[in-house]
Amino acid sequence: MDGFWASNWVSLGGLAVSVVGLVVIFFQARKAKIASQAAEKVARQTSGRIARYLQAVSLERAIASIQRVKLLHRFGQWEASLEQYQILRTLITEIISRMRSDNDQNRRVLITDQALLRTIERVVSEQVNQASQPNMSANFHQTVDQIQSDLESLIGGNESGDAPREQ
Repeated sequence: MDGFWASNWVSLGGLAVSVVGLVVIFFQARKAKIASQAAEKVARQTSGRIARYLQAVSLERAIASIQRVKLLHRFGQWEASLEQYQILRTLITEIISRMRSDNDQNRRVLITDQALLRTIERVVSEQVNQASQPNMSANFHQTVDQIQSDLESLIGGNESGDAPREQ
């Protein structure tokens, strides 16, 4: 009979240890979930900061490139300006690809600017291939200035990053 009670006490002790172990595991899992959520939030914030930084760098490079294009035009270095058009269009593509999905208005403006650059590049290329100096009107210079203005306005708002805003 003593063996019967002893085995019951051992079983009850085992059950108590199992319940305590289960409670400890539950609390540890909850702590891990909270830590995981906190790490995910920090990762999203960091990703947002990096995206905004990269976007700002691309915008600055695009503005510098368009300034080089304007300078090359001023000095009649048309062939060199053709290389800058390609660089500028690539930078604008990078900027568009990093834009937040809810930023359709700025995306459309940059896509239009990219098409305008392609048109200007084609005109300059045709003139260079014909060995003649491109005749650039005031409208041409206004278009290039407007593209630069569009890029500069994005820097001011810096709303072009792909990551969500921090709350």
